[in-house]
Amino acid sequence: MFTLIRASFTLIPSRDLIAQPITSKVVKQVILRKARPGSILHKLLADDSPISRAPEKPVKMSMISRAGRPLWNWVGGYPVVLRGGEEYGFDVVYVDSPIAEKRLGLGEGVAGRVIEELTGLEGRSAVYGSGEATISLTSITAVSSDQLGADLRGSGVRLEFQTPTLLQYPKPSRLRIRESVHSLYPTPHLLIMNLAQKWEMYESGKRPVGIPAYIPFELREVDHGIRPITIPLNGVGERGFTGWAVYRLAAASQERLGSYLRLLHMATFTGVGHSTSLGLGQVALSMLNHA
Repeated sequence: MFTLIRASFTLIPSRDLIAQPITSKVVKQVILRKARPGSILHKLLADDSPISRAPEKPVKMSMISRAGRPLWNWVGGYPVVLRGGEEYGFDVVYVDSPIAEKRLGLGEGVAGRVIEELTGLEGRSAVYGSGEATISLTSITAVSSDQLGADLRGSGVRLEFQTPTLLQYPKPSRLRIRESVHSLYPTPHLLIMNLAQKWEMYESGKRPVGIPAYIPFELREVDHGIRPITIPLNGVGERGFTGWAVYRLAAASQERLGSYLRLLHMATFTGVGHSTSLGLGQVALSMLNHA
């Protein structure tokens, strides 16, 4: 079992600031200015840390949001400006998992230290050297993995991909492909299998999805408003998508239905796809009925 811990913050710049296109990098800058070397967050996020590039890190920084709307910029778009005196928000999620902590060499029982480090982000922080912002903690919530999906009821689900999502195709070993290839639509199979792989990074035992071939028939696309988008990431333009999709839940097995709902609920904390530690693939979920 693992636990998802979400810390929500407000950020108020002292003056207008032009943010990076991926606004979660402002959050990362604040964390690294506050976190001491050797702390859990510093080990996971600092560029010179040996585990900073490990796959599926258990810390997720959201994009900075205004009135609940994540802010980011696409290639060729207008810069994101954080206005002085206005209130913005961001979240930091930590996945408290003994398996992940062992895999990354963090030790055991570090969740308490992470919460202490997150509360230490409060106060004034320098941003971009000459800028400054006030950070305030608004809430900390926790959900265990056995609670995920338990209260979700309905015959369909609507997923909103609030930030650019890079949903990768698996790389066949015979083709010897090095670069990642991303889908421009959240097909049910890619979506669920990506989340199942994330789940396995945090919890051992039986795979959440028993029969992958059933997914397209039991999580059926009904409608969508998906559009492709290109974002600047690591010096290159990566092609992904944003928007929303509606799926009908048609699983004959209650066990498989529960697996789909657990994974989709987890996505609202961890995101889906590639580079979720930087706020890509942020997902909002709402349940629907037949109407």
